[in-house]
Amino acid sequence: MKIAIASVLKPADDVRAFEKMAMTLAAAGHEVYLIGMPSTTQTTPSGVHFLELVPFHRLSWRRLLVPVRVLKKLHKVKPEVLIVNTHELLTVGFLNRILFGVKIVYDVQENYYRNIRWTKTFPASLKLPLALWVRLKERLFAPLFHRVIFAEKCFVDELPFLASKATVLENKSVLPPDFARRPDEKKIVLAFTGTLAKSTGVFEAIELADRLYEKRSDIELHIVGFCSLPDVLTEVMNRCSGKPYIRLTAGKMQLGHSRIFDLISKARFGVISYPASPHTSDRIPTKLYEYLSARLPILLTNNAVWHEITSGVSGAIAVDFKNPDVEEILVEMSGREFCKGPVDQFLWESEKQKLIGLVAGL
Repeated sequence: MKIAIASVLKPADDVRAFEKMAMTLAAAGHEVYLIGMPSTTQTTPSGVHFLELVPFHRLSWRRLLVPVRVLKKLHKVKPEVLIVNTHELLTVGFLNRILFGVKIVYDVQENYYRNIRWTKTFPASLKLPLALWVRLKERLFAPLFHRVIFAEKCFVDELPFLASKATVLENKSVLPPDFARRPDEKKIVLAFTGTLAKSTGVFEAIELADRLYEKRSDIELHIVGFCSLPDVLTEVMNRCSGKPYIRLTAGKMQLGHSRIFDLISKARFGVISYPASPHTSDRIPTKLYEYLSARLPILLTNNAVWHEITSGVSGAIAVDFKNPDVEEILVEMSGREFCKGPVDQFLWESEKQKLIGLVAGL
């Protein structure tokens, strides 16, 4: 079948859409078209095509025109299945189902209601109206979805009005074919990867590095990620400035996935330092799967759900990022054996057949 996977803000080579879903479906014989922001991937395998959108500022009026542009690209491709991964494209999905009989799948990667309410992306006065509007759209369009994909198990309870049509496909890890960990023997590199925001704990990671460096001069924090909010990116840069033990590689667009795994290969520990928040407390960070699949031990914030996942392979050190016991952390870092058990459970391989079966059943 012809399958389109469409996004608004994510690049066409977004890891979940491209490396996980598109590669899986193309290997199963489908033709997959990825619609999104410009990508950094130079070549694509047979059966996978990028249809890139013109870049725009995330809070500009041009964002309102993106669904129209996506609709035009879909009209050219004429897919039989459309997977949308944002609420902004639900109207596009509705029109494609009504006018052309396209099968619609809603890939729920975020609980948008909670994200809007509990992050600082939008002004405080707009948070509740916007959150309610998004939830209303999801409820109104729910009967039109042929299937729903949940990226998180917790969405089954958080979004019960979608659960009856849902299949859980977790954001597990895709390791590069030639991946191997080769940590630097002369220093202790800590890795912080992914989205740079107050809600993801980047400032807590910087503060911990400051404290650890006071005790050990061979500590380094390497940050590789993207930040969509200019003021936050500026603050991150200022907090890292003048600190030779912090290396920052960041921008306003997502970086290639290979750069993240290059850092993971060199690091001794990953840092997952999310502050407690209702929108992340039950979710599983993608980098938790990535670090564990790469057998990278983690300095992990106090979250019971996440520690339950890591406990089976002795994969983490519990850290109170608000008041870290630096001496104890350093002792555990040098005195324990980590990631002793099998890591297959953290890999995307476990999700592939569920995706193939879902599409075959449409």
